Amino acid sequence: MSTIKDVAKLAQVSIGTVSNVINGKTINEDLIQRVEQAMEQLSYRPDANARNLKITKSNMIGIILPNVVQQEYAVFLEKAESLLKSNGYEIFLKLGKNNKMIEKRAIESCYNQGVAGILFYSNIKKKREFFEKNSEAPMVVIGRTVIPDLEVDQIVIDYREAFEKALRKLKEQGMQKVGIIMEKCLLEGGGLLEIYYKYYSNQSMVKTVDSSRERGFQAFFELYYDFPELEAVIAGSDLTAQGIKKAQKMLELSDVQNIVIKESNWIEDEEEYAAQLSVPFEELAKNAAQRLITAIENPAIHEVLTEIVYATYDQIDSNRDGISKSKAKMRFAMLDGVSARSLQMLAPVYERESGAAVTLELFKYDELETLLYEHAERKDSSYDGFMLDISWLDGMVETGYVKNLDEFYQKNKPYFEGFVKNTLSSYAMYVESLYGIPFMSGFQLLFYQKDLFEDQSLKIRFKRMYGEELEPPKTWAKFNSVAEFFTKKYNPHSPVEYGVSLNQGVNVYTSINYLNHLWAYGGEVIDETGRVVINSNQAIAALRNLKKSFQYTSGEEKYSWVDIADEFKKGNSAMVILYNSDAGDINNYTKSKVAGNVGYSLIPGGTPVLGGWSLSLNAYGRQRAEAGKFLLWACSNANGIPMCLLGGSTLRKEYYERAGQDSLEPWKNHVLKSFEQSRSRRFPEISDDSKHKNKIYTKLIPREIQRVINEEISEQEAVANMEASIKKLVSDSGCGI
Repeated sequence: MSTIKDVAKLAQVSIGTVSNVINGKTINEDLIQRVEQAMEQLSYRPDANARNLKITKSNMIGIILPNVVQQEYAVFLEKAESLLKSNGYEIFLKLGKNNKMIEKRAIESCYNQGVAGILFYSNIKKKREFFEKNSEAPMVVIGRTVIPDLEVDQIVIDYREAFEKALRKLKEQGMQKVGIIMEKCLLEGGGLLEIYYKYYSNQSMVKTVDSSRERGFQAFFELYYDFPELEAVIAGSDLTAQGIKKAQKMLELSDVQNIVIKESNWIEDEEEYAAQLSVPFEELAKNAAQRLITAIENPAIHEVLTEIVYATYDQIDSNRDGISKSKAKMRFAMLDGVSARSLQMLAPVYERESGAAVTLELFKYDELETLLYEHAERKDSSYDGFMLDISWLDGMVETGYVKNLDEFYQKNKPYFEGFVKNTLSSYAMYVESLYGIPFMSGFQLLFYQKDLFEDQSLKIRFKRMYGEELEPPKTWAKFNSVAEFFTKKYNPHSPVEYGVSLNQGVNVYTSINYLNHLWAYGGEVIDETGRVVINSNQAIAALRNLKKSFQYTSGEEKYSWVDIADEFKKGNSAMVILYNSDAGDINNYTKSKVAGNVGYSLIPGGTPVLGGWSLSLNAYGRQRAEAGKFLLWACSNANGIPMCLLGGSTLRKEYYERAGQDSLEPWKNHVLKSFEQSRSRRFPEISDDSKHKNKIYTKLIPREIQRVINEEISEQEAVANMEASIKKLVSDSGCGI
């Protein structure tokens, strides 16, 4: 591995000169070029974090875990190591095995190694003297009980609320024989035993074990031998639960409910456990590692804190539950996209369980819109239901083609309360009545190749070129600076061809890109009173900025989110803005070169355009009742995770609140933040023919944008043309379009 001395020798300069170039402290172009050429030739990459550490201080972090066999500890280790490594640290791993003496020796080993800090995960209830300081190395302790008066950071996992919820639900189901098999430190130290006795008083049904498959197997046999009427059992860990399940298999027991304390994982847990008491261990590791790094690198501002992390009760619903028998043949018109294709793959489950036949026909955006309006005019009954873009809702409802679902809503209120807050009104309601079920989410995020923004050589070069830090942009001006920097045409040193992937062409996607800019600049297409106001200085400035962005693209016309996602997946561009419903495959290792290297943030300007689709019923359909049952199933909690695993999306709030799926969609927690910022497109009042309103965004605006990109007209002419065309649309209901 090359060193700074090697760079200095090859460049024929001093080490101090190399340091000045690396830290942007010189403007001598000759020296800069010599040093950078030497760095490239030697593949030398300066580590900013290592530079921030004192030379005398170790970059080693001690991590002490009970074991690495249990899934949650393995997840914790993987996430902590990844974050520490990205900050210039290596790890020194020791296993404590939930044994006080072994843990004490592990701490001593860490101190003997001269570690910079320690992440200590232990489930044993400790006394304060166990942590007597004999080193300056800070420590973060992760456990299940608060240690009073301890001068180190603590992260305490509290299972009590989730545990009580599990017991309460078992009681509500009428279960009287519920056993407990878990570690003593969790039962007593975590306060669970006291809660158990509030609901069940038989002490003989409590088995204390260490966390292993063998002890779980043994304890269940003993428990079942004494209580053959056993109805449910709560296990203290995944390993214990595996032993319990093996015992149940040997005893041919299928009616004893299993609840387990473990990180929730739908792939493993569906039909294996009735519920999990779960903590997001990836987030736990992230918080612990970041707190330790702060304590090491910024001791003057670091405060010792105790953080409580509350476990959640995650219940698994089967997507076969609640399906009634039917011989109906149903037909649905759908947008050709990942969500519809995901539902196509899931539909055989419904068909097998119900006996119904379900056909989903896929259409492009414009084709589907035209089809639905044509069928509405004829009062056609060919389709029993269809996907409905949120921007079509008003116009389609006014045709009478969309069935009112108010009665449906009243009969299924708990079901509809399970959607993300405000999505019913945003996606499926018109004049306070329900006309659809939210199906496909549409929340925009900025995605980028993370390593490009972390590369120290690139950060230094960007700072020198633009006078700013290289980071995910928060404004459209900064967005263009970053996009230019990562476009080889303008920066031959860029490791990727293009700064950004963008839609262009006469389509709704181009309009959405423009609205992101327009709203951030304070402009509007139509104001709150219904006036067309797009011919403004703000609209001109926004269009000028957007035009500049197109200089940093491949220049190819791309007509959908799928097209630009594909370009980003190939690693050809540094950034892309996508709806979350179209982003699933960018982190799929079998389909994406950037998988595992995807960064994400809210979009620049903070004004994303709300997108998304609902599923609606044809008011003239022959199978309205059966089609309604299928829509309820398609948009249910039970299908939320399967839909997302297959590449689609969901608007069920349980999916976003549930721990897990972070490796599939690491950006899941950002999705609802985007929704909070999102705005809907405004439409003018057209009394005669509402179906033409959407042409504002599918034809009028993007047509003028494309003419600007083609250098046919100026930005001023474009927004003037937009305003004139929209006013004409309003006045004559679409003549001349």
